[in-house]
Amino acid sequence: MEELPELFKEQKWVGEFYVRKLQPTSDEDEYLRFLGEINFSPENGLTLYYSTSSMLCKTKGVIYGILMTGERCSLIGGKLPELQFPTLRKGQMTHQGLISCSCLFINDHIEEDTTFHEVTFTVTNMQEFFIPQGYKNHVGFTKESLLKVDMDYEHISVGNYGSFLFLGKTLYHRNSEALMELTNCLEQIQKKYSSEDFLVRNDMVYKVTLHFKQEENIKNIYKRITDIADLFAILMYKPVYPESIEISIRTTDSPHPPLKVKVYPATIISPRTLELCLKERKHFDLPITARNIDLSKVMTKWLEILDKYSVVISNIQNDTPYFDRHFLYGSLVLYVAQLEAITIADNADHSIRFEYPITTYGTPKIKDKLSKLLATDSEKNLGQRISELRNQIAHVGKTKILSIIFQCHLWLK
Repeated sequence: MEELPELFKEQKWVGEFYVRKLQPTSDEDEYLRFLGEINFSPENGLTLYYSTSSMLCKTKGVIYGILMTGERCSLIGGKLPELQFPTLRKGQMTHQGLISCSCLFINDHIEEDTTFHEVTFTVTNMQEFFIPQGYKNHVGFTKESLLKVDMDYEHISVGNYGSFLFLGKTLYHRNSEALMELTNCLEQIQKKYSSEDFLVRNDMVYKVTLHFKQEENIKNIYKRITDIADLFAILMYKPVYPESIEISIRTTDSPHPPLKVKVYPATIISPRTLELCLKERKHFDLPITARNIDLSKVMTKWLEILDKYSVVISNIQNDTPYFDRHFLYGSLVLYVAQLEAITIADNADHSIRFEYPITTYGTPKIKDKLSKLLATDSEKNLGQRISELRNQIAHVGKTKILSIIFQCHLWLK
């Protein structure tokens, strides 16, 4: 079974944690230390289970920790329970409980108001959007960005990142003479450049990197990541969420490479949406890929207008392989509202608000399918039937023609 992406795994970390007291009485007790276990799940969010002999007091918002792996970590957005009840066992009183947190950083201690200059992330099915999985070995590795988008507040780039192994004696060919000749040539080159390490690419992934012109906090960074994930959700017409997030922390005037810090944001995603999100999509089955659009232009435009399409995004990003009557009603009303929004944005006549977007931007296939579903043969009647469909759902007491509602939603999916 293929391993799940980093942000889709249920994970646990055990360690020692400590919080800074609001009103310490001396230097010795500035921090309250306790044992704890971090639980991360894409379905249930991010929590810290704690056990301490002293009641946890109100803190300044950051919980620091040293994990059993030796890594430093920070939990931000933690909210202590208002009521804490002690447990008495064999004469020992302990305080135990759960703290819900908004974000976990692993590999450094991070303050709540810390700002960052650079973040790298991947989203689901991004690999297949650029190139088929089976063709990866035919793509040359380059340190140059494959795509660049320069915005007012940030620079966005997409590149391929490789993992490498030492070349060693890993070559093989059915023609033994050709293999021997190639091996001899490599040995001569390795002798000539004896201080160099020769590597062979083991794997390759596509990643997005955001370079902020002015440093941003993690809340604004995660918002930008989800904005870009929403774009890929529209292009692939399925839920798309971040698979991994890594912050780069540079030390001023340091000759060392930047410190890489993994980020685990708290998410609550429906199990059905997760199922659809993780379902593999094949490159050749995608209607839109990197081959047939200018992604830099599309991304630039999307980041300017994304707020206008929150209805569409909400529907796609919370989609599931299954649906019920309640979901049908909500989806159709929201989609009709989107038709009205397009008409208003184009300053078109209000009387044709439902049919205008379809007749103006819809393909012949879409028009034909909707006309058949709604049993109409004219553009004017198409708008009228859409209005009737919306009224059946939105108004109490209206008779609902469920067969048409069901067919419309089934086709939209």
